[in-house]
Amino acid sequence: MLEQARIAIPQGDIASIGKIATASALLHQERVPKEHLNSMLKVSEEVGALGVIVAHSGTVIGILLDRTACDFPRKLQSVVDQIARFNSSPRVYLTMHWRG
Repeated sequence: MLEQARIAIPQGDIASIGKIATASALLHQERVPKEHLNSMLKVSEEVGALGVIVAHSGTVIGILLDRTACDFPRKLQSVVDQIARFNSSPRVYLTMHWRG
């Protein structure tokens, strides 16, 4: 996975980055379980997100979306609405868009 990330990140291959992040989250679930990981994976799949990301040393779980996609606002609202069912205060963090 690390080698895949080393290739995907400089290329800005967000689809691969999402898949790698999701695979990493699943592998780490055995070590530091996240209560809502399965729910977040389901939401991610339902909205067509890039993937799921977790804080490996904590309890944060996130869903990766392509901010440049024309359907980003709809997907973001759908994610927030669905997450609100099991988390009363979901937070949205937006990152800068980088083109290398």
